[in-house]
Amino acid sequence: IETGPEATYPQGWQARVRELEYGLSVLHDISGHSAVRDVRVLGGIGVIEMRAPVDVAALQVEFVARGVWVRPFGHLIYVMPPFITTPDQLTQLTRAMIDGLRAVYGDA
Repeated sequence: IETGPEATYPQGWQARVRELEYGLSVLHDISGHSAVRDVRVLGGIGVIEMRAPVDVAALQVEFVARGVWVRPFGHLIYVMPPFITTPDQLTQLTRAMIDGLRAVYGDA
């Protein structure tokens, strides 16, 4: 029985990172929001940087209501989903981040 990244990701783990990066790129949809300073996606990491410190309690309520657990801190809302994340799960995660941010900070 084969083990390791080659067995889990026959197309190669690098291809899986590219797939995650593509899925996370949807976070750029919120980059024009007035509360957002910057959105960065690199490989399997997605970051929404806010202009002011995040309202952790309010955001967590919104994220949990959308079925995801994201722990923002400081000025950042960030995720590093595992390689086993399915496309549907990644969509749920990115939608929750965007919709949760809008619920707390408005649509501006």
